[in-house]
Amino acid sequence: MMNLHLSLGLFFVLIFPSSSQQASLDLLNPRLLKAFDALQAWKHVIVSDPKNFTSNWYGLDVCNYNGVYCAPARDDRHIITVAGIDLNHGNIGGSLPEELGLLTDLAVFHINSNRFCGTILKSFQNLRLLYELDVSNNLFAGQFPEVVLCLSSLKFLDIRYNDFKGDVPNKLFDMKPDALFINNNKFASLAK
Repeated sequence: MMNLHLSLGLFFVLIFPSSSQQASLDLLNPRLLKAFDALQAWKHVIVSDPKNFTSNWYGLDVCNYNGVYCAPARDDRHIITVAGIDLNHGNIGGSLPEELGLLTDLAVFHINSNRFCGTILKSFQNLRLLYELDVSNNLFAGQFPEVVLCLSSLKFLDIRYNDFKGDVPNKLFDMKPDALFINNNKFASLAK
């Protein structure tokens, strides 16, 4: 659920835009507006950003945010959308908000070598085009993130160096990923 502050801020920008904001709004499509919501929600749960990776995450032009990469949508080449996020080696601390599930055109999500904690969200099941997921070397915890089993496009998974535990489901290997890195967690065994 989008936070009320963000909703009201976007409401006022949409109703009373300045001339520069109006120009930005004219360039936006519904997918970029969803990306704006997702990235602003994420920025609000980042508690530490010592290298200022997210320092320019303001305004509606999400394609110019550091670490955010836009491209034409796979289903309509005339629509620009957020296709990749790469915040590797930022030492960023915080968590992942459910709103990241709004990034339905995302193909690459790389946030290795940070201090993100919590779990891999169930809303990631909406990321049907996700091809690469790298959350290695963070502080994620809990059971194996089974939401990745819903990602039929996933070919690269790296969850190393976190605090995941329990069994690794056999279904993971049925997906036949090109690259799979799950070591340096606290997994007990493969599920039966």
